[in-house]
Amino acid sequence: MLKDIGVALEEYQTKYRRSDVPSLRPSGVYSLFPEETGRPTDLCWPAKYPHCEKKGVYFIFGKTGRLLYIGKASLTSLGDRVGSYFRYADDKKTCKIKGTWKDSPAFLATVAVPDDMPFEAAALEEFLIGRLKPSENTVGMDRERFAMNL
Repeated sequence: MLKDIGVALEEYQTKYRRSDVPSLRPSGVYSLFPEETGRPTDLCWPAKYPHCEKKGVYFIFGKTGRLLYIGKASLTSLGDRVGSYFRYADDKKTCKIKGTWKDSPAFLATVAVPDDMPFEAAALEEFLIGRLKPSENTVGMDRERFAMNL
């Protein structure tokens, strides 16, 4: 799941970041439905999200591991932002997805940006969406496709 993200992060860091700032690395994979996916991970619901107190970028994956969505948390923490998509189900134990998705989310990962550089989350998010083209990121995509067809 994280291989393409790692390659894109390396490209971003090589092209656009100073060498004296900390490297950006993806967290481990967090399972939202560990009992359903059959793919054990070190991190799973209901534990805290990776880098939950930090600013950064998050990735939401479907059950097959396909990247669905990339988002950012630059004004709030990753935990607060990711938490806006998922909540406790009525049983107070399992995860429930908020909103509608073309493919159901099952996993997530995060990348924290340096504490003194929360603004970098927006640039990183835009770069990664352009490189990885997740299916659920649609804002601005029609404009991009139009421009490519000119």
